[in-house]
Amino acid sequence: MAETASILTVSNLIFLATNVTKKLDHYKPVKDLEIDPEEAEVVRELFLRTANEGYSSYALAAMLENRGLRTHSGARFTSTHILRILRHEGYMGYIVTKTARSEHIPDLQIIDRDMP
Repeated sequence: MAETASILTVSNLIFLATNVTKKLDHYKPVKDLEIDPEEAEVVRELFLRTANEGYSSYALAAMLENRGLRTHSGARFTSTHILRILRHEGYMGYIVTKTARSEHIPDLQIIDRDMP
């Protein structure tokens, strides 16, 4: 069964710009993460506009709204969604849970720590 991660979903092990494929392995779901290039471009733009142009989370949410972009569930982006995206270490190549952080996984990295 395949499902696409929501643009605003930043909880659990799923974050923006990933596709999730669930497989059954010993009765436990296993998640294979893969970067969605189109959504990754939106994430990069959010980070770049914040870092280089000083855009606020409100301005970024309005920008996505003006483009007609919605979350996969059809919700409008809010400043809270944007802040969650900007604060999530997953975009730098880590899988983060409440109690653990993985080692760096270059294949999942969307944002470079040294981005201009």
